[in-house]
Amino acid sequence: PQPPTAPSPPVGSENAFDEIAFKVDLARVYRQYRKYDEALKRYREALDASPNDERKGRILNEVGDLLQEEGKKAQALEFFEKALPLLENPYEKTAIYEKIANISQETGKKKKAIAALEEMIRQSQEPWQKTMARQRLFQIYAEENRLDAEIEKLQAKLEKHPDDAETLETLAEVFRNVKYDIDQATKYYERLARVKKDDRDVLQRLSECYENGHQFDKAIALVEQMMAKFPMEKQTWYERLIMLHQGAGHKEEAIKWAEKLAEAMPNDVYAQQRLIDVYLDNGKLESARKHFKKLLGQQLEDYMKDQVYLHFAYALDRTGHRKEAGELFQTVATKGSSPEVRTQAKNELERFKNEASVGQPAVAPPAPNTPVPPTPEAGAPAAKPPAPPASDTAGPPAKREEKKPEKTR
Repeated sequence: PQPPTAPSPPVGSENAFDEIAFKVDLARVYRQYRKYDEALKRYREALDASPNDERKGRILNEVGDLLQEEGKKAQALEFFEKALPLLENPYEKTAIYEKIANISQETGKKKKAIAALEEMIRQSQEPWQKTMARQRLFQIYAEENRLDAEIEKLQAKLEKHPDDAETLETLAEVFRNVKYDIDQATKYYERLARVKKDDRDVLQRLSECYENGHQFDKAIALVEQMMAKFPMEKQTWYERLIMLHQGAGHKEEAIKWAEKLAEAMPNDVYAQQRLIDVYLDNGKLESARKHFKKLLGQQLEDYMKDQVYLHFAYALDRTGHRKEAGELFQTVATKGSSPEVRTQAKNELERFKNEASVGQPAVAPPAPNTPVPPTPEAGAPAAKPPAPPASDTAGPPAKREEKKPEKTR
């Protein structure tokens, strides 16, 4: 489609910023319609009219994004580097350093990528972003055969400053995510946890290290401590304790915590299905059947009721109760509320038939994850999402109002 006819710029405007904003807006329209030459022309006109200030830095950043869209990485890099000295906001600068690191790594300029990632670590206000940047940085060190030397530098620094939290965290992350040495990672996380006693993320990562190292008793004890320190997240801790007790082979304890989760969230389908799964995983078929019937007794939409049937059928199949699973699939295949779920159930019945004809062991595919995980209680902090992968887009918005970047207009 052709871009709309652009309006005329302000006539006789006494404010030069009005014309700059007009040219930037026009450039964005052309960019949206992939008219890159016209967009670049308008951006250049805006840059020529702009003083050397943060506004100009943001326009340079937009030009870099445009050139990157076109695949002109070397030129994009130049504009990102020109933008940096004009910007003061650490969130904006961190986002640009990430773009520079991405392009540099893609084009084989590893020294430039290393420098950009080091700046990201210094500038970032977000712990997850620092973690991601450190991991990428040390992966490049590994590619350059510098990893052991860099680790030795950090260990020497730690000898002089044994409670330096940043050094401890860096070493823990390197051993966990780059060297894959869970014992060394655990050692450094234990030291870090003594320095940052109330840091939820540090304690969580330490519990994961214990789990990965099959030190389930330590992981369980730590999660119980975290539950006492952060009681508003009890659903999170219940789920963690279910998993840890399952891993440790503590069947009754796993069931106990699954029942607590279901009791705490009586109207949450995920929590109730989690209990059914735990019953089945621990050989409590009759308890699973009773809870399945109890769940069906709730006032559920037809679509959700279908999903409860399917979930239980998949769980039964997974735990070796194929005949009963087949009966449930047959129920959905004939009485399901939509053609889609009926087709899904028929496909599973066909799978059963095909596997039986060739004598293939009964292995169920994973059940579809239709119900959403439990939502936090009122007043509880939202669960923190995992660190996103490195991308060409800007990082998350600034948390502090006074630090938020101004709009270009």
